[in-house]
Amino acid sequence: MDFIQDEEHSILISSHITSDLEKICDYITFINNGSILLSSVKDDLLSDFGILKCTQEELKQIDSSAIRGYKRNSFGVSALVEKQKIHGDFIIDPASLEDILLYSVRGK
Repeated sequence: MDFIQDEEHSILISSHITSDLEKICDYITFINNGSILLSSVKDDLLSDFGILKCTQEELKQIDSSAIRGYKRNSFGVSALVEKQKIHGDFIIDPASLEDILLYSVRGK
């Protein structure tokens, strides 16, 4: 920890264990099949994205550029969204790095 807290050092970590990454990383880059899905400051990712739970009809009303990925279930839809692009009376739960990764890989 002393080594990485020194602003003069950087460490590259390749891991699927997102809970560890959430604890120690400042920057996150998600790579899938050799392509960068997204790359940003970890705290920005966690504050910018959220999980919206709604019906399929409600999802159709949302600007598609706000939706990073979604999955259907028996109760409706769960979608990873860019929170600042969502307008209306929707409840958006916090997204973890694992949520952001899984929904981004799954896509639309």
